[in-house]
Amino acid sequence: MAASDSLGPDLLIGVLAGLLTLLLVHTGTTLARISRARRGHLAGIWYQTSPDPRGVQEVLRVDQVHLHTAGSRIRGYVNRHTPAEERPKQWRFRGRVSGPLISGYFWTTDIHSNPRSCGTFHLQMVDPFLWVGRYTTVVGTVDPRRPSTVTQELKDLPLEWNREPPRRRPDVPDDEEPA
Repeated sequence: MAASDSLGPDLLIGVLAGLLTLLLVHTGTTLARISRARRGHLAGIWYQTSPDPRGVQEVLRVDQVHLHTAGSRIRGYVNRHTPAEERPKQWRFRGRVSGPLISGYFWTTDIHSNPRSCGTFHLQMVDPFLWVGRYTTVVGTVDPRRPSTVTQELKDLPLEWNREPPRRRPDVPDDEEPA
């Protein structure tokens, strides 16, 4: 009879120990995955430069890219730095690395302040700290004579990722300099 009395606390201790072990293993594997993702040679902060797809602004746009890797997959987000009036803009992206090539897609995080900002990008490694390529996005216009008619056009523009922030250009005013 004494054996059955101790079965309750022993069973409870066994279940709690099993749950604790499961929690520790899950936490350890999650931390290891995060550590591997941050150690990739592409992981970290990059600076992206690109022209305005609408051709309205002459100033080169500079963004800060926060890139995470997991094997051949990449993901992250991009924050606009210049021009200053576009600083709240942010995008997310996903893609793949295949040797010296990166391809992926991006989308805006706020469709109210930055509608229709999405597309694809393709980069090729020039050296480990410089990737150049192009991005493609849709630019739409509404016909003023027929407001129900929208014309969309694909814009294919140059894109560059560099580990170093861009140097100040003579044609950029001091208040527009990248942060």
